[in-house]
Amino acid sequence: MDAAKKVLPFYEAYFDQALSLPKLDQIFVPGENVSMENWGAIMDEEKYLINSSKDSWEDQSTAFQSLVHEIAHQWFGDLGHDGVVG
Repeated sequence: MDAAKKVLPFYEAYFDQALSLPKLDQIFVPGENVSMENWGAIMDEEKYLINSSKDSWEDQSTAFQSLVHEIAHQWFGDLGHDGVVG
């Protein structure tokens, strides 16, 4: 969750546009392959709920990559690999 606090200002500067929501929630759920952006909420696998003093650097990196990917969707939606929204 600390990562989100650092990533949001980065994206706001990068896209030159503030997040257009008053808050962005993070929801961690059991299961696999459940990472998803929702308007105002990022849903991720509970394994990505990281403890930086206990979890490996690799696990932290994987969780961070998933988080920043899903947060970016708050600005540009769900663009597929072909650049088509959907």
